[in-house]
Amino acid sequence: MHWAQAVRELATIRDVSAGPARRAFAAATLAADDEPARSEVAADPSMRMFGFDTRHDDATPWDGRGMRSGTVTYLDDERVEQYVGQQKWIAYRRADLNDFGVELGDQLKIAQRGNAVFCEAVGPNRLKSSSSAPVREVSSGMVLVRTHEASGDEIASLAGAVAERYGALTRSSDAAIVLDFGSAAQLAVVPLGFAEYAEFGESALLGEPVAAAFRLTVTVRSNKLDAALEAERALVLFAAMLASNGEAIAVDDSGAIFSADQLYSLGTRNEMRADAFGFTAAAARRQWPVPQRWFSGRGGVCDELTVFSIRPWRADFAASFLQQQLGGLADAARYNDDPVIPPDQDVFDADERGEAGSLQRLATLSYATVDIDVSFVDVSSADADMRDLVESRKAIEGVLGRPIASAIVIAYGNRDDDTASAQFELEMRRAETLATVLAAAFAERGDSAGADVAGALYAASELRELALRRCGKSASWNARVAAFTP
Repeated sequence: MHWAQAVRELATIRDVSAGPARRAFAAATLAADDEPARSEVAADPSMRMFGFDTRHDDATPWDGRGMRSGTVTYLDDERVEQYVGQQKWIAYRRADLNDFGVELGDQLKIAQRGNAVFCEAVGPNRLKSSSSAPVREVSSGMVLVRTHEASGDEIASLAGAVAERYGALTRSSDAAIVLDFGSAAQLAVVPLGFAEYAEFGESALLGEPVAAAFRLTVTVRSNKLDAALEAERALVLFAAMLASNGEAIAVDDSGAIFSADQLYSLGTRNEMRADAFGFTAAAARRQWPVPQRWFSGRGGVCDELTVFSIRPWRADFAASFLQQQLGGLADAARYNDDPVIPPDQDVFDADERGEAGSLQRLATLSYATVDIDVSFVDVSSADADMRDLVESRKAIEGVLGRPIASAIVIAYGNRDDDTASAQFELEMRRAETLATVLAAAFAERGDSAGADVAGALYAASELRELALRRCGKSASWNARVAAFTP
């Protein structure tokens, strides 16, 4: 999928005002990772003059002066072209438009005011309003495996219940059960044999042998969004019902892993894949994969959890907020004798934090064998190396919708050579739990997402749930899948 389309679909999923039907189709498109066809555009004589999907090397580069009004006819990773009439095109750099979410066919007025570039719609998208605009059909879904067997009668009963809820018609064959939604979308449920699902390795994630597996596929169309919404909701509900007895997980085409509990929660609330942070995060990670990235300079046996925010926090504000959290945790430790709270806490003053362009130390918390270092990154003043590290996390920008402005880095590892004792192992687990508690507190401030070294992403709600359960991040499905994936 072209990165610009991925950005648009992610933005649609985040935008609740877009409506559930449009968000449902965006989720199906992201999971399918399918580039939309535009071959029908050329068939409309009135559209040919625009030169859609054609790069014009003789287009006039935009000089940043004046105002241009016209139709977007070409875009790629670095270039946007706008037809301004009289067989003339203006070429813009992507950076010129400040990542404005342009699409082919958009009618825009583009102007520079001061140091900023502004884009304003001056008419409907020409392709979407054209009678010859292509109808996009996409198919995607998930593979669900469970540790208990399934009978044909059970699957037929579930199909009937889901069809009744969403007003679908069912048809079946030896190979599949299909639910049709107004002849405009469908959900197909196909039992899989061992050879067809063994490659996914879900048995290792479940910890028990797989007894049954199914492929659930939705096929939806861009001109029938209401049907797409019903199909997406039916997909989640069917998966939730299949997973309701015993252990089960579903592997989505986006790369997201849904546990039985997560499917149940979505299904009972009549929600869809687009409503799950894990789905959005997995789709973004697939679009912008990242190798291991360490922000701290720790060595030895260590781990790291970082909270990225699109808010421009300052080091003094982050330090003040951290002190409040540590004060509350210290009170809890005194009253409850909580062993997770480190006995030694060293909070650094402004002159001890380091240069603003680097990783600024906020505090060091210490157990007998493990240290926890909490640091701050101000991206606006970061040096080149730190900025490169931040900019490598494109998936987080995709999830949050804006560039990362600041980050809280929580790193923990051995204090000395003791890395094999039972005490060190215990204190590393405690450190991970405390890191998750602190990350949850920072993420709850809003416009934030957590990430670990392996690239697993965490919503504020998931971090909060882990903190309430007194679990570290490794207890989440995101971390388990990231650790399992080669």
